[in-house]
Amino acid sequence: MILLISLGLLTGFLGGTLGIGGGVILVPILTLIAGYSWQVACSTSLFCILVTSLLVSEKKLRQSDPHQPSNQQGLIHLDWAKDIEGLGSLFGFFGFLLASWLTPSILLTLLACFLSGLFFYNVQKSYHDFFPQHTKQSHQTHYQHNTWWGLRSLFISFAGLSSGALGIGSGLLLVSVLHLMVKLPINIATATSSYSMASISSGALMGYVLWDHIDWKICAICSIGTLAGSSIGSHLSAQIHQKWLRLALTCVLCTISGMLWKKLLI
Repeated sequence: MILLISLGLLTGFLGGTLGIGGGVILVPILTLIAGYSWQVACSTSLFCILVTSLLVSEKKLRQSDPHQPSNQQGLIHLDWAKDIEGLGSLFGFFGFLLASWLTPSILLTLLACFLSGLFFYNVQKSYHDFFPQHTKQSHQTHYQHNTWWGLRSLFISFAGLSSGALGIGSGLLLVSVLHLMVKLPINIATATSSYSMASISSGALMGYVLWDHIDWKICAICSIGTLAGSSIGSHLSAQIHQKWLRLALTCVLCTISGMLWKKLLI
């Protein structure tokens, strides 16, 4: 029980500070250490992600941004949130169906590859945070408002599939895309990611509930820690500089991907 509450606490904290669901920690530990099945681990992770997303989003909607545009409420970018919600929840359910066809070892390998790719991409961007280079602001703004619809749909669909198949919420992917590609500020990207993960995780969780691949007792225990962790994380995120949040995201990616590759290769 202590392990489950601690995992829930960490999940909520990561969601509040970095805008990620915390499934990258929950799923590996529940399967590799606690010994739960892949389906139970994923459903528990998605349940905690849903709780975290709802709690964090409520706080982010009430926070103010001095340069808030009309398409933004609080710290949440509404246009991107709407794009992610519908398509993401649909592909979240498809992700559950995909997970039912693949073995746990294949799913763990996919998760390790996914996290490793994001890690190396974030390392490059974090380097530029501490050793900035001069770029033209007009180019960044142009890219933000003219991202191809097809490219958006591709990333959102992949986020939904990843969530349903791997139980990770896809906050890591969403934050990376929204911040590094769309050029949203890191605090806006994390808030929008947290808000959108509620729809994605609920779509994916629906499959696990319908097929009875969920242990409600484990979910309830983990959610106890999630409630506290999300409150602490949301409070701290408003007081930490953007570059340190990005560096923390990179460290999380490095640690978890390293753990997975060690388990898979040794």
